[in-house]
Amino acid sequence: MKRFVLLAAIAILVSACGGGGGDSPTTPQAPTNKLAAYVGNWSADCSSHQIDNVAISSPTANTLTINIRTDYYAAANCTGAIVATETETADVTATYVDTVDSSIVFTPNASATPAKVDRVTASSPQHSRSITGTAVTHVVVNGQAQWCIDYGTSKTCIMDEGAFAAQSGVSGGLFLQNNILYELAPNGSQYVVDERFNKK
Repeated sequence: MKRFVLLAAIAILVSACGGGGGDSPTTPQAPTNKLAAYVGNWSADCSSHQIDNVAISSPTANTLTINIRTDYYAAANCTGAIVATETETADVTATYVDTVDSSIVFTPNASATPAKVDRVTASSPQHSRSITGTAVTHVVVNGQAQWCIDYGTSKTCIMDEGAFAAQSGVSGGLFLQNNILYELAPNGSQYVVDERFNKK
């Protein structure tokens, strides 16, 4: 539909110009960035020592670059010192597809809420994960490499899976409500919340 609207607008401009060579040149308009509202720094809620962070930029219209970082705190309520940080060696790229009338299940077992969802496709090159920090040791258990984070009273270990294969065309959705960003996963004709982030 947008293409037909654009063609109609061009036809009106052409018919209004008339003959002759005295027309003023027009300045091309920059494309509207449908994903501009998602640019910024965002943090998820605390989940047992860890907070997921994303830094989102938009290098070109309708494209996002997403840098992911997870901080692990000394205390289970995400207070005290950051004792470990998990990073990825490559960013995720999300490309706008369209905006659709859909519905979102915001919490498990809740009723779906009607919402306009910005559909995107995500891609990432081959990459690997790294975890560093004062509480981190890299060990091999039963032939499996892993990072272990020692909180003093407890410990958690995360597998070192080496290189992750490149991915492309992964379908997802984004939704913004006030200062909360919802990362969505399709579930039939609806969407469910994969993770929520608060604007920093």
